[in-house]
Amino acid sequence: MHISTGYKFKAIDGISKGKLFTVISADNKQVAYKSMESGTVYNADRKHFEKFIKRVNKHWADTTKAYKKRKQEL
Repeated sequence: MHISTGYKFKAIDGISKGKLFTVISADNKQVAYKSMESGTVYNADRKHFEKFIKRVNKHWADTTKAYKKRKQEL
């Protein structure tokens, strides 16, 4: 998975649910991302971060599909 600097995502679970984050650096082993709200910088292992981003993307895609389906049924 290609993760580049400037990639923005919205968390889906935990204490930061619904808050925006931006990737500030990424290399082969680590990814650093920053909270848009508090400015706190977090570091994560790239392998785990990629799994997390896949889960986040799937969640928001499913949410959008469900919304469009409900809207169409009205």
